[in-house]
Amino acid sequence: MPRRYGLAALMVLAAGGIRLALPVIGPPYLFFIPPVMAVAFLLGNGPGLFATALATLLAVGLFIPPYYTLQIPFEQWTATALFALVAAALALVCSAFRRTLDARDADLAQLRQALADAADGRAAADASNAFLSGVLASSADCITVLDLDARLTFMSEGGRRSMEVANFATIHHAPWPELWQGEARAEAEAAVAEARAGRAARFQGLAHTMRGRPLWWDVAVTPMLDGDGQPERLLCVARDITAQRRLEEQQQLLNQELKHRLKNTLAMVQAVMNQTLRQSRSLPEAQEALEARLVALSGAHGGLLDMQSQGAEIHEVVRAALLPHESRASAFRVEGPSLRLSSRCALALTLALHELATNAAKYGALSAENGWVSLSWRILPPFDGAETTFQLRWQESGGPPVQPPARAGFGSFMIRRTLPGYFEGSANLDFRPEGLLYQLEGPVASLHEGQGQQG
Repeated sequence: MPRRYGLAALMVLAAGGIRLALPVIGPPYLFFIPPVMAVAFLLGNGPGLFATALATLLAVGLFIPPYYTLQIPFEQWTATALFALVAAALALVCSAFRRTLDARDADLAQLRQALADAADGRAAADASNAFLSGVLASSADCITVLDLDARLTFMSEGGRRSMEVANFATIHHAPWPELWQGEARAEAEAAVAEARAGRAARFQGLAHTMRGRPLWWDVAVTPMLDGDGQPERLLCVARDITAQRRLEEQQQLLNQELKHRLKNTLAMVQAVMNQTLRQSRSLPEAQEALEARLVALSGAHGGLLDMQSQGAEIHEVVRAALLPHESRASAFRVEGPSLRLSSRCALALTLALHELATNAAKYGALSAENGWVSLSWRILPPFDGAETTFQLRWQESGGPPVQPPARAGFGSFMIRRTLPGYFEGSANLDFRPEGLLYQLEGPVASLHEGQGQQG
């Protein structure tokens, strides 16, 4: 407000200054009317009336003789009063005109805003409809709307794709529960009854697509309420969980396989522990041997658990069994085709190779700087009515002269009797002076899961 009144004063004083500078004789009233009107139009009633009063004082004091005094004749006071009344009236008129213009502009702005809001509302509604249509079209869920008699009235585009519906008209008004198979039909009917009563329901069941493809679905049925809060339609959202069901079935199979492998492992641990303790001369010797064998067994079992399919690849079994001797990796010559072993055969072979390698490192070829081991396996074709045979050969060379042990230890027991039992075959351990030779043979069928029983 001070700025408005200050601006009004400046405008009137500027007009007075201009009037003083002009060589005009006579009363200055008409000269002050334009600035008073301008002040009232631009700044409002108060500044306009203030400008009127200030202009009146300037006219009396500066331009009516005797100058610089208010002692003017009565006739001049009358003319001044008339000027003040006219100027005040004009100020009020100009201010009212400005308010009218402002109100008109405000009304026009409101009208434009209302039109813009309406356009925005239509655009938002169109965008919302387009978004909803896009969601329904892109969603893989089967979204359907039923009447209270559980008949189909709507199915989303994504649902028609999932259910392989070429033409929705062919199933329009079809009974929805009849789409479900077996026990799922009764659950669908129960879910409809719940939703019809105003409660949400959920179930999982099997339904065939229109092309006969069976799919598992997780279904939620909820009521769609009218203005009075009563169900008028039913909304069904079904999600395809076929892949999840298959994963659950696979998980059950994996759990069974894990149970089977743990049972085999515990049996083998028990056998290893019993044989080690029985054949060790002292408790420290038994502890050292048992720890080494359990570490080898643990590595083999860990490799089996990392496999998604049953069993293990023979190259991985050999690599894990010989890993403690990787510093002498160049001393091993490994050769053989790719084969998959059952979990039982993989565990047994791991322990056998561990025993052979440990013995070679202590007494055989690996105890000499230039010693080496040849490990190979192959598949022999059937001969004279016999089965296809798996043959494994361990040959040591370049080590110290070999002498048969004074007594048979766990290693000999393992590779002579236990390992052939798992492979349903036979084994030969030959203590040749030039290097130990071990050969294992068994039918190829024994390599697979479910075969190879311990002898």
